[in-house]
Amino acid sequence: MAAFSGVPRSDDEVGLLINGRTAGWEYMLYAGVLAIGMQRLEQKYVDYSLGYAPRLGSMVSRAEFMDFIMAQLSDLMVMVDSLTKVFTGEVLEDALGAPGDGGDPDRIVHAASRAVRLYEDMLLWAERIRGHAMRPQQRRVAEMLVLFADQPINELRAFAQRLTARVDELPAALAAGGDEPFTIIDTVTFEIADSVSHEFMTGLRELYSDSGPRAADDERD
Repeated sequence: MAAFSGVPRSDDEVGLLINGRTAGWEYMLYAGVLAIGMQRLEQKYVDYSLGYAPRLGSMVSRAEFMDFIMAQLSDLMVMVDSLTKVFTGEVLEDALGAPGDGGDPDRIVHAASRAVRLYEDMLLWAERIRGHAMRPQQRRVAEMLVLFADQPINELRAFAQRLTARVDELPAALAAGGDEPFTIIDTVTFEIADSVSHEFMTGLRELYSDSGPRAADDERD
């Protein structure tokens, strides 16, 4: 059987790639684990994009809301920080190997799998927030908070797509006699836009202002 060469799209192809280890296999494996993981989460991403979440059957009360929001924000900050660490040059080189050196398949799968897991964690984080019952003005603030994850989620998704497209061209480049070492030169940046943060803080202040929308909601209670 000929050795597999290319970005794997299934677990079977991952196994064939690891066994054959054709030139450039490290990057093909890393891109493949990302691509397979992202594809398995596609329906969750579609739900996220639509703003859908299954109901959890629990209500966030007025007294609990601030603690709830701060806890969710803290969780997201930990996730984004972990994502940044997963994509450091040291972590990638440790897995893929320095240019010209071989990589470690277990470390490659681990590094890519951690990125996929954090992507899933952010989708579940948004789903969890949206799944709670809450008053209308609280819902508006909660949706502003969900937007904090929008850039990291879409940046990671776009990176995986860009990397897969680039690595898909690697076998042909190698067959044509290319001898330049392949490296991941793509820059991945995870951030929360100032405009999103400002809108969230404004909504939170209005919610807890005596003259803001909370007061109108109170009158209806």
